[in-house]
Amino acid sequence: MPADFRTAVQDRTFDKGIFLPQDDTSWFTRPPKYPARLLLLSEHCLSIIAHPSAGLPATDLALDELVQLETGTILLHGWIQFSTPTATHHLIYNTRADRCLDEFIAAVRRRWLRAAGNIKDMSGKVFGQELEIKFRNLLRYSLDPDEEVLLGYYMPPIELLARWLIFPRIQSRPGHLIVLTSGNRLLWLKDEHRGRCERYAGIAISVPVWLLDSCAAIKRPDRYDFEIAFKSGAPWRFSVYDTRSDCLDFSQCLNAVANNAHGDLGPVIECAR
Repeated sequence: MPADFRTAVQDRTFDKGIFLPQDDTSWFTRPPKYPARLLLLSEHCLSIIAHPSAGLPATDLALDELVQLETGTILLHGWIQFSTPTATHHLIYNTRADRCLDEFIAAVRRRWLRAAGNIKDMSGKVFGQELEIKFRNLLRYSLDPDEEVLLGYYMPPIELLARWLIFPRIQSRPGHLIVLTSGNRLLWLKDEHRGRCERYAGIAISVPVWLLDSCAAIKRPDRYDFEIAFKSGAPWRFSVYDTRSDCLDFSQCLNAVANNAHGDLGPVIECAR
């Protein structure tokens, strides 16, 4: 542990921790964009402690108050976002340190999602198109070693022909993969960042399955508008450019899971296509 943090943690009890260095891209030109931080994990709490020079108070998040966990990377730029019903905590880091961080975040996620029994008796069906290599790797990277896909829907990135005045142009639409896992979570994988398709982006957002409220696929002339609502607010929304009924079938199945998740998370009957 860096010596600068010893006073800040001397009275804390924790069993896992990780150090995130400060921004080092502008040492001699301007103050760093983000300070060094410690993340500490105890039995029921996640603590975020900034370097004393930042003058920021420590943040203690009860794990049972977390409603969403987001991780993302674009080349060397990485971030983690912890969301509660009242606040969002966004942490930036350099992806050169992501291996140890991945292990720490996996430990946070398992401890966070352990409260409920597993959903079971599902087929592992993934609706939509076949996974391309980018999303196949992103899915494998996002799952724990013993975690399985129980249900999913995939829409790959696509390019659409549009017009600006009289000039044609190609617009890229991001890909989206929604999966329900045996780890008690709904997982959204995408390559969309700030409303744009980012070729080198990989974003993973997790929400506990017991917060799932409903799912809807609204048909438009050229697409479906897909929305997944949660009891904690902040719904997931994206557009599906697929004329097949796969997203409607997936929506039906996910609604069956939502109805069951309000109970004891016992067996779920597989939806027929």
